[in-house]
Amino acid sequence: MKTPGTLKFALKGKEHSLQPVTEDDGTLFIIFRDGSNKKETYTAGRFLYATPVVNGEVVLDFNKAENPPCAFTPFATCPLPPPQNTLDVQIKAGEKRNTKVGVMYSVDADKHINISGADELNMESGLATHQATEQAGDRRDEQECKQREHY
Repeated sequence: MKTPGTLKFALKGKEHSLQPVTEDDGTLFIIFRDGSNKKETYTAGRFLYATPVVNGEVVLDFNKAENPPCAFTPFATCPLPPPQNTLDVQIKAGEKRNTKVGVMYSVDADKHINISGADELNMESGLATHQATEQAGDRRDEQECKQREHY
């Protein structure tokens, strides 16, 4: 993956930097970790996409920070943020940690909570987990799979 350089910005009076990679269409893809990962957001980090550099500037909209696929299922693998993309500040914008499998929510700049899925996604995710467990040859009993459906 190719990196176009370092994105430097100020937040809460302090200079920060992130190193993105460039997607085929020029979009910048940033994998980052911050102080909110301990309790509020996905532990391993989050993803952020930004438009290509225009006149030497990029807009970083942390309201669009999202959890990687591995935040939703144990059957996904995700890249980890490189060490240089660890911010020593909390980014409280963007998607938050899932409290249940299949439930996704985010908080926008006006502190409105946006929820998608809930029961439908939870049931689909539980069913998918049950099927994948059987296909993988795992001998977990049906009760454990049913508990995951309601988790």
